[in-house]
Amino acid sequence: MIFQPKNRNELKEAVDLWCNNEQYAFTKYGDISKWDTSSVTDMSEMFSYSQFNGNISKWDTSNVTNMSHMFSYSQFNGNISKWDFSNLNHNINKIGLVKKMACS
Repeated sequence: MIFQPKNRNELKEAVDLWCNNEQYAFTKYGDISKWDTSSVTDMSEMFSYSQFNGNISKWDTSNVTNMSHMFSYSQFNGNISKWDFSNLNHNINKIGLVKKMACS
């Protein structure tokens, strides 16, 4: 079964667990790269200040309206060039201060 969080709180709880105990999170939620995030509209501060650098390239962000500071001060440098940013209520540059992030 694929983990499908209904909202930011459910996704944030799973992400925090993944960042702190990847093995347990994998057992509880499955592979983070396969999570169905299509119902989440707010991903603000999701990975802020984290060491996370996993594969989330296939996350469905088509319904996300807020990614404010999603990667601020994180270690993330994955490829999110296929993400859908069309519904964001703010400039894409506000998603965070990350060095070498592959957005293009």
